[in-house]
Amino acid sequence: MAEIKEGILGGVRGKVGTVVGYQFRGKNIIRALPRRSSKAASDAQILQRSKFKIVMAFLKGIRKFVNAHYPIIEVDGEQKIGIDQLRSTIMKDGLLVIDNTLQIIPQRVLLSIGVLPPAAIKKVAFLKDHKVKVQWDDTIVNVLTQPTDQLIVIAYNDELDAFHISENIAKREDKYTHFNLNENWTKGNIHFWSVWTAADQSIHSTSIYHYSLVLDKTGVEEDNNADVEAAE
Repeated sequence: MAEIKEGILGGVRGKVGTVVGYQFRGKNIIRALPRRSSKAASDAQILQRSKFKIVMAFLKGIRKFVNAHYPIIEVDGEQKIGIDQLRSTIMKDGLLVIDNTLQIIPQRVLLSIGVLPPAAIKKVAFLKDHKVKVQWDDTIVNVLTQPTDQLIVIAYNDELDAFHISENIAKREDKYTHFNLNENWTKGNIHFWSVWTAADQSIHSTSIYHYSLVLDKTGVEEDNNADVEAAE
């Protein structure tokens, strides 16, 4: 792989002979086309390809959020944005074979990395009409925290392989809130993460995975004591 500096022909895009040109992070890159091999893929190669396919499908719906909530780091002289870091982490430690099927382990997925202390989530529960209740303890404070810090909740439906991000749905001082899930989600195992961000977006917290809840349209019960419990 090589970088092409701008010349009279500019950058190369697409296939030209035995090389292919493309842009990567603002640079014009060329690399040799891979040669087709008549050799059958090994079990290890097949497993690695399957892992990559599953991880890329999982990250598709969260790419923009992760890139905005990860610091850019440098590894071996190259910068790695958030989605690159998360992909590497999941490929290494975030997959498990269950019933001969590769599955993402949500508990090992960090959707953000930051310095803002989070509030401790006490409860996540389904209400009727695609609403979710979240309740937290706002007593975890230090010089970085403010009552106006904003809550973000990320939900993942593993049956649909889809994310739903609810941003700035409440302030730290509120202690509880309700928000709506995607109205097209009528069933599935829903995983939840929380992230806190300063009101001016200057800093944010590392994400915390909570737990999963089974969404069944016929089995969701209304929490009539939501506001009473939160006020206690």
